Amino acid sequence: MEHLSSLSFVLFTSAKRVTLREENMMVENISKIFQVSTQSLYLTDDTNVALFPRSDGYFSLLDLRDKAHYEVHGCPIANDNAAASAPAPSTSSQFRFARPCTPASPSLPPRAQCPKYFSKTVSLGEFQNSKLDTSKMVVIKFTEQEATVPILMAKVKDAMGTNDTVILTDHNAVEILDFFLGTRGSFYWKQNSRKIVAVLEADF
Repeated sequence: MEHLSSLSFVLFTSAKRVTLREENMMVENISKIFQVSTQSLYLTDDTNVALFPRSDGYFSLLDLRDKAHYEVHGCPIANDNAAASAPAPSTSSQFRFARPCTPASPSLPPRAQCPKYFSKTVSLGEFQNSKLDTSKMVVIKFTEQEATVPILMAKVKDAMGTNDTVILTDHNAVEILDFFLGTRGSFYWKQNSRKIVAVLEADF
């Protein structure tokens, strides 16, 4: 396993660029370096394919290429030390009577909540000799509100880098339609046992 230690990967955001060795490619380390939450953290490669960590928190070497560049995505971690950096009160007011402690002003906007993201592997299908071949795949990331057929089709098109119309089907090449109760919401899409295939409309 010694040869694995020589692998390294360049992680970056618009504000920072860091090279990490393979043994450090885990969510906890990347979260601390780039100050994004562990629950929302994921990477994209140079072809805009999203990469997600395994259940143990590490990114799989099967998804990574030595010396390649990967952009870090995720919700920023709130700065809990902001209050500590606030300027000290003026000495002219230090002897004034303190006002009774009151709840935070309701006029202050609430802290933005980081949306929960789900991921789904979508196979790319091509008909060959009347059979559906699914040798390629992409991973898409979506929120509860985005879990609809039209939005997920758009995400698949973006990941494929195509402007052609895409149809989503099940493993039997049956088209998945946008039903309010059936196919809307993360419950339908996040199930690992449910295989989703994307086929170009021209080939369907």
